[in-house]
Amino acid sequence: MADQRGSNHVARIDRNTIDRFTTTEPESGTHRHTAATSGRALRELGIRASHVGHEDDMAPARGSDDAIVLDHAKRTNQVVVTSNHDMILLCAEENESVIWIDPRGRQLERTEFVQLAFGHVEEWQSLLSASDDPVCVHVLRTKSEVLTLERARHLVMQRMRRLRARERSRRRKPPLAPTLDGW
Repeated sequence: MADQRGSNHVARIDRNTIDRFTTTEPESGTHRHTAATSGRALRELGIRASHVGHEDDMAPARGSDDAIVLDHAKRTNQVVVTSNHDMILLCAEENESVIWIDPRGRQLERTEFVQLAFGHVEEWQSLLSASDDPVCVHVLRTKSEVLTLERARHLVMQRMRRLRARERSRRRKPPLAPTLDGW
């Protein structure tokens, strides 16, 4: 389940090897076909991949609740890859590793997301493997860094507060011209 504050990308990657990469996303949104496209492309490269709604892997249905997706990831020994703020908070709460795709500013286009995933999936796996505890791999457009889950939770909460404040500010902006009420 994606919220408006995060991107529509949610994925899972195997905790032990990169031979399993599963992408998921909601049914609506501009990126709705990225999951299936990424999964098919990864399979072509010999990486077993699937996506939410992929019946052959018994993955959760598209639009499934975050808790269902995370539960499936736990049962199948996978790590969630997401831009969704609510999913990151859930992973931190459940003490589960997460890969946070954080493009800052405008959301990634489908091709940008695929290139990012293809170019960095091995790096993400390496960062996850190097940690003894569950962590957040914070993925920016040009670099990746490891954060504690508590630090990731703090950053996400800050981001959500700023986004809510920006939205409130947009709703409160006065009209450019005087209205009949103002005269």
